[in-house]
Amino acid sequence: MSSRPFRRACGFGAALALIAATFGPVCQAPCEPTAPPSADRQGDPLPPGALARLGTVRFRSAAEIRALAAGPDGKWLATLGNGTLETWESITGKRLHSFSLSPAGRPGGAVGKEAFKPRPTALTISSDGKYVAALWQGNVFLWAGQADQPPTQLPLPKRPGAAQRAEAVGFATGASTLLAVTDDGSVAACDVSKQPAAGFQMSGTKLTGRRKTQPFAAPGPLFAAAANLVVDGSSEGSLRFLDTATGRELQKLVVVTSALESLACSGDGRRLAGVVSDEKRRPTLMVWSIPEGRQLAAFPVQRSGLLAVDPTGAFVALATDRDVELWEIATGKRAQAIPADGVNLRALAFLPDGKLAGAGASQVICLWDTKTGKPVPGSGDHSAAISDVAWAPDGTAVTASLDGSICSWDIGKSIPLRRLIAHEGGVSAIVLARDGKTLFSTGLYDQTIRAWDLTTGVKTFELNDEQSAPHPAMTLSPDGKTLAAGRVTGPIELWDVPTRKPLRVLKGSGAPTCALRFNSAGRLVSRDRSGALVCWNVEKGTEVWRSDGGRTDAGPLLLTPGEKQVMSPLAGDGAGPGQAMILGFWDVDKGELRQRVEIGPGEITALAHGVDNKSILVGTADGKLIRWDAEKRKVVTTHTGHRGIVTAISVSPRGEVISGGTDTTAILWPGHR
Repeated sequence: MSSRPFRRACGFGAALALIAATFGPVCQAPCEPTAPPSADRQGDPLPPGALARLGTVRFRSAAEIRALAAGPDGKWLATLGNGTLETWESITGKRLHSFSLSPAGRPGGAVGKEAFKPRPTALTISSDGKYVAALWQGNVFLWAGQADQPPTQLPLPKRPGAAQRAEAVGFATGASTLLAVTDDGSVAACDVSKQPAAGFQMSGTKLTGRRKTQPFAAPGPLFAAAANLVVDGSSEGSLRFLDTATGRELQKLVVVTSALESLACSGDGRRLAGVVSDEKRRPTLMVWSIPEGRQLAAFPVQRSGLLAVDPTGAFVALATDRDVELWEIATGKRAQAIPADGVNLRALAFLPDGKLAGAGASQVICLWDTKTGKPVPGSGDHSAAISDVAWAPDGTAVTASLDGSICSWDIGKSIPLRRLIAHEGGVSAIVLARDGKTLFSTGLYDQTIRAWDLTTGVKTFELNDEQSAPHPAMTLSPDGKTLAAGRVTGPIELWDVPTRKPLRVLKGSGAPTCALRFNSAGRLVSRDRSGALVCWNVEKGTEVWRSDGGRTDAGPLLLTPGEKQVMSPLAGDGAGPGQAMILGFWDVDKGELRQRVEIGPGEITALAHGVDNKSILVGTADGKLIRWDAEKRKVVTTHTGHRGIVTAISVSPRGEVISGGTDTTAILWPGHR
């Protein structure tokens, strides 16, 4: 059984349409390596001290991705998220460059709420591929493709009495002129061929004003990539095409609608696609010819989302919260519905060869073959955050993911034996039964608890009381007879495993239950997102005690080896830079806080016992795995392995440690007795 916080479970995006698979034969217990390997199966360096990486760091970003663009030759991609600009090989997924964008102070010295106002994020690449421009926090950065030179910030024109910020960027024809739309609707230009670039100058073009309707999915005006014009969607009910040199209106298309949801332009600047909604919020996908200024197609869709137009102008891709739909412009027929497997898309772009790239909150870049709808690389690995990890008795590692899959792994080869699509919308928790063969899983959004035969991958039964709320947390009693699952609406459900019937419901504070632990005396300890710790008498279904956990957020739970105390994070961890990780110890019988132990700076996100029960393994929000000596009360080792939050830790009977993270990987660490 793993120790798994699901502090962020309720905020993770749902997986979309999924494929079916089954577990295969289990592998033998891992052999003892003579020396730790230096690289994973892809050839990427392993973290110091790690034995293996389950999953890949290819096409895995260090940050939530908000913008994506493809190089003109199709050989590389650029992504932008949380102030990190990265480039990637589109064939192998290998990271080429990574830069942190640091604005020269807040834009215009903004203060108060204005300083934290959400701003559009955008990426654009010049037609010759020499320059990448990034829009971040109202600032424009230019990278000239030199690995040893980080991006430079381009000054925006100053105006009296107000700060100047950019809301859109794009390259004009010729690849040497970068255009930016400022927050007052003015268009500024910068000659990037002059090194160093001097900054932006006003071009004389002015947009009509701010939209009063719902903002774009990718906010701000849209630039046609290969033409000297701006597509202006800021006016009510119409699209205007403006010449950037003269500011003259070239075309105006009237769009009778109550909301323009999103826009996308083909790479040659000839096709424009948009999702519009009427007064009843019924969406329609529309396509226009920019040179001719006429509508080419209009067909109803189920929902709005991100848009991308392929380089030939023949197809338009629409990414919704379920899948990526590929529509044929000439016929209005849906050619493909591509599963996105929990990627939670925030950006979409076509490559010159017609492949489609998508990225988003899961920090994963996905490539799809638009002819077949199948993913290009990494199809056997998890494509979203790992939510839980466990060890089978024979030494097989098991991982669950928010992409809806559960994988069993050949530890020696670091490859998945089989990939089981277990839940639509993501797996939030897994737990092994006492027989070592039955694996329970709970869905993040499909409201079910399912049991699987680990040796065959066959679903043996399903528990479902037809309630509408999902379960972010689950645990099994020591005797294996009672299964407890907490819903996001607060109640904890108890199930009798042998009869597969519900026993009772424990009603809590109404806040989502995010951590659960049984003890051998029949008590159940829970923690919810309000920070409350509650000890329950399972037989009677009543509260024994309730205690303030000291936080307004959830945290992991762990019983001490003697089960006399329960551990959970206290206030102070992660409250700000340099804040301490504090572990609280509560008396299981009385609920009194017995002691507070400071582990170090950071935020606790996962807890587990070492195989000797004398050490505590602590996972952190910044990707660390800390081994803390409970007797000597000091940190023994610190492993830095994950590019993201450590979400789960599990220890095998042999002592090997596996940690799962939001970076979609699990890392195998040596055991310490």
